[in-house]
Amino acid sequence: MADSDVIMRNVDEANLSSKMLDSSDGRGESVDDFIKQYHRLSTDEQKVFQNYLQHMSLIDAGKVQVNVGNSEDSQLNLKWQNTKPFAALPPEAANTVKRVDKGKRDEQLEAVLEGIEFIHKRKLPRGLILNKDNPMQSPVTIKQEVEGCGKMVEVLGKGNSAGEITVFKDKKSEKKMALKTIMISQFNPDEIRLWVQLDGADLAPELYHFELAGNKLYFTMEIMSGKDLQDVIDEDMWMIPDKRLARDFSLCILNDLLEIWEEMRSRDFVHADMHAGNLRLEKTMKVKIFDFGRARSLLKEEKSQTQRLIKNDIVGIIRVFCALYSGYDFNNVFEAMKVLEAKNLKELDECMIRISEDSRKELYHIMNMLFDTVRADNQANDSNPGGFGDTKEITKHVKSLLSSSDMTEIKKRAAVILFPERFQNKAESEPVSKSPAKDSVDSRRGLQFKLDPDFDPIWNDPNMEEFVSNVTDIDLRELDSF
Repeated sequence: MADSDVIMRNVDEANLSSKMLDSSDGRGESVDDFIKQYHRLSTDEQKVFQNYLQHMSLIDAGKVQVNVGNSEDSQLNLKWQNTKPFAALPPEAANTVKRVDKGKRDEQLEAVLEGIEFIHKRKLPRGLILNKDNPMQSPVTIKQEVEGCGKMVEVLGKGNSAGEITVFKDKKSEKKMALKTIMISQFNPDEIRLWVQLDGADLAPELYHFELAGNKLYFTMEIMSGKDLQDVIDEDMWMIPDKRLARDFSLCILNDLLEIWEEMRSRDFVHADMHAGNLRLEKTMKVKIFDFGRARSLLKEEKSQTQRLIKNDIVGIIRVFCALYSGYDFNNVFEAMKVLEAKNLKELDECMIRISEDSRKELYHIMNMLFDTVRADNQANDSNPGGFGDTKEITKHVKSLLSSSDMTEIKKRAAVILFPERFQNKAESEPVSKSPAKDSVDSRRGLQFKLDPDFDPIWNDPNMEEFVSNVTDIDLRELDSF
């Protein structure tokens, strides 16, 4: 059994709760049981377990030091140490210079010195450049230019806890990149931990570098092209009159979302803010996820909290898929969860007027399959080895509805509609082989799509197949943001 499994088993069996640790003498009614479990471990496992307790924040306002003797009748000694002498300060005071509070000099002095000593002993840099193949100017120079508003090109958006995300041109590499800043008081280390894992799997924008400067953290990252799935839902899906294409495209997107989810779950993370605005349909019609400000490592959470976080991510995926497939978007996660818990999706029929009865049945079946993975009674067993939140069987089901060759063709057809100025203009400006063009197409040849208000949308053209044939794999890789 792995050390992590032994640790979690003993934490559960010992009932090591904050209530026990908070008792006056550091002991609780389950301490004796805990000591027995502790002495079943090997010496190395005991060390791992002690380190686990010392480094985990078992109580919000402090930490616990564990000392256990070598015999069966030894006492378990838990030493409480307050580690938040500045708890009354506002978040923006983080990483600033503060005047000492009256009567708290020694306490606050030790807290600040502990932080300085930690950095000094570890000889830690203040940041990392993750893209070794991309030469960059000094991060300090980036900070100076950011604060002096130098080399800013445009504003891309704003994250949950971040300031504006802007386009920045690096002087040394001449490369445009996105720049994100966040106050250290709002920083969540799991944001970077999950980001680099998904970046390495090509499921998120590449993170080039991050660093701490002053009371802010600076991130430079890849600029994503394409458009957010929320824009696709709000502005584009209604333009696909071919109901079969709309259905197939929605299943393709769901397949990508499940790939992202399964990668996160395999690494014991949740995104914790899964919605269409944080998902982007990128260059090759592939979905990437971003904005990891609320990401959480499940290894740090209690079982009940872990299940709640997993459930929220799964319901987020269901919401996106439902909106793409049917046009109906739940107002929020809680509304979706209430309907899904009731196991009566038929009550949504009046909101599903855009799709047929057969399509509703398929949609409800997939939604129920997804939510069944996070119902309270869904635990690991012989028939369900993956346990809570395991979506592998749903992925197999989606793939059975669409072959890999189908997905490629579907994405090409969707690209013509979602990226019209890229592909429609190309088709109009280049001769189409195989069959003669219709008069309506000839009369439009050479006109600019964006500038002609009377332009007949390409998806109404009887020769749409000819336009689709012009969409190559190279084109898909070269899609630009617009």
